[in-house]
Amino acid sequence: MGINKNLYNKIVANENIYNKEIGYKLGVEKKSKMIFFSLLLCVMSAVVKVFWSNNQKNKTRNKKIGISWNQLHSKKIALAESSLTIVNIDTAKLLQTSNLKFLKGINLFYALRFALEFNEKLTAFSYQSFFYRIYLSSVYDIIDQILTDIDNVFISGHFDRFVSIISDISEKKEVELNLVQHGCIQIFKEQLIKNKVTGNIYYLNDFSVPYFQTFLDFPKKTKFVKLESKKPEINFIQKSNKKIIVFGCQDAKPENNLLIINHLINHFPNKLIYIIPHPREDIVYYTKRYKLYENSHISREKPLNVEFFVSRFSTLGIEYASIGIRSLFINIDNVKMDFIISGKYEVYNSLNQFKKNLIEK
Repeated sequence: MGINKNLYNKIVANENIYNKEIGYKLGVEKKSKMIFFSLLLCVMSAVVKVFWSNNQKNKTRNKKIGISWNQLHSKKIALAESSLTIVNIDTAKLLQTSNLKFLKGINLFYALRFALEFNEKLTAFSYQSFFYRIYLSSVYDIIDQILTDIDNVFISGHFDRFVSIISDISEKKEVELNLVQHGCIQIFKEQLIKNKVTGNIYYLNDFSVPYFQTFLDFPKKTKFVKLESKKPEINFIQKSNKKIIVFGCQDAKPENNLLIINHLINHFPNKLIYIIPHPREDIVYYTKRYKLYENSHISREKPLNVEFFVSRFSTLGIEYASIGIRSLFINIDNVKMDFIISGKYEVYNSLNQFKKNLIEK
């Protein structure tokens, strides 16, 4: 039938909990992109309905697929099932020729009617809007098409809108839903509304296992499968003799990244402070601030010959730790993450504590 109010309210409630606790505000630019995406999907759906031939042959479909909405998720799914066909539902990927057939399934009249049913209080931590409801309704119909005649689906999200939608449709269509851990797990003060998983849970870290129950609903018979630990993909070789200190950024509260980076640059003038922006960040945010500093380098590539890694709570630090590189986390955000409370890693509760206790090796 399409998305319903209960599912929409779950998505918005979880967004508000996550974004509020992590400090991730949705500004005008992000909300404007959401409006653009919703309109684009509607226009493309109308075009496809007119020009897509019902007689066009469909390729034989696999009964087991993966669904991804970014490159990282695709890589994680491949760790669990390397031979899977992965359908990417990122907006740009949906407009590729191979995925246009799914846009035909969007019920534009239902989406419009659904979007008009609400009169809700808006917050800075959710996309809530008339256009967001159109977008979610459209995405729901697309995923419903993707999961038609499917027996098993693999995803690598945790508790975002796509996970909620895929979980809802999988339950209705009796599709076995398998979840692959894509990063460490945050434990929230406020309880998330759980999504149901009926298949296996593939995990990366032993310390994460007790916390899947904080955001997932799964039967007792669920099988937990340990994945091989991921090593950093080293693709930057330092040409100078400077020792490298890597800082891994977070996209929430980027001003907190700057506090730590500034200290590293000033405290270690003879070392290269290598800044890796978060995948969702614009690299220009850092290049325009640090391009004049001789001991800084900004890149998305991963360097070798690292003396130690620093971050607020980037899981890249865990990857570096797995190859024997000292990883330090400065929890100035006071977040509760599975790896932070595991006792396995070097964690500082403030920047001052970090400054006081850091001993160069």
